[in-house]
Amino acid sequence: MDRFNKSVVCNDTELFTEGIIIAEVSKRARLEQVILPLLRCIVCKAETLGIQGHHLFCSECGANYPIHNDVPLLIPDPEAALNFDHEVVVEHHYSEQWQELIRRAGDGLILDLGSGNNLSEGGNLVKLDIFPLPNVDVVGVAENLPFADERFRAVISGAVFEHVQDPFLSIEEVRRIIEPDGDVYIETAFLQPMHAFPNHYFNMTRSGVDHLCKRFKRISSGVQRHQYPSFALVWFLSVMARKLPLMARQDFMRARVKDIIEEFESDPYSDRWMKHLKDRDVERLACGVYFYGRKTNGSLSDVDPLPQLSHPPRRNRIRRVWDGVKSGMRRRIKNVMSH
Repeated sequence: MDRFNKSVVCNDTELFTEGIIIAEVSKRARLEQVILPLLRCIVCKAETLGIQGHHLFCSECGANYPIHNDVPLLIPDPEAALNFDHEVVVEHHYSEQWQELIRRAGDGLILDLGSGNNLSEGGNLVKLDIFPLPNVDVVGVAENLPFADERFRAVISGAVFEHVQDPFLSIEEVRRIIEPDGDVYIETAFLQPMHAFPNHYFNMTRSGVDHLCKRFKRISSGVQRHQYPSFALVWFLSVMARKLPLMARQDFMRARVKDIIEEFESDPYSDRWMKHLKDRDVERLACGVYFYGRKTNGSLSDVDPLPQLSHPPRRNRIRRVWDGVKSGMRRRIKNVMSH
């Protein structure tokens, strides 16, 4: 990290002093002075990238990567990065908790893995996403991070690992780019409806995320206040209600928690509300999913689908007494539905 322990001058503006960034700079200057020294080629893994016009060029293997609005697109299919739905762009500021994690890193570099169009600023923050959003520094994927080894004091990532195709390869990449004794902080989904940005692959239990991160020393793990069951409950209920037609939605919103539990405990396959959901909505809120496949020696061929059972085997029901929900939670559900 010696390359950062010096002053760099660009357009008479000092960017770094003893590793601490003290001034805002243009995005192009940031690319040249801050981001480029961190990068490596995703093809040959060499740290030999240079800027040639509107591209990064690898002098080792000849690979080149386009630069879009001063954001290098270090992915195999750069065109895919330019085709995104603006409706799913996440824009937010860091919570106080995340800001504390950033403060703990001191003057070291911090990678926000899957930043979205995060609005928070900080010269030692590097933001990576799969889309070249205005506040993103680098476009890349978690399974093949475009950074040289041991470049970051910390990596933070929120609501990302459920969206990566290979979380185990991704966490190894995270480990590779963190300095010795550097920190990692990950928040990911457990009980959440499917939300594809652009895809949703895996949800994790606490044991699951502990296992994923088993090559790191565990400082703590568990459930943060903003991950409490109340958030899962509101999310599922509000999505469910929004997907129902008006009359069924009103019926659902008038139902008591007790009514809903008794409805499905008396008949787990009741169609009272389920019949109104489209297939994609059922998938989004499903209790589970299945895969039916076959090992083949040659090319993949069509296989007859597994027949749906008209009356799937009944499982032992877990009976619990719910006395209702807090009035504040009811108001929150009502507010969600009114928008």
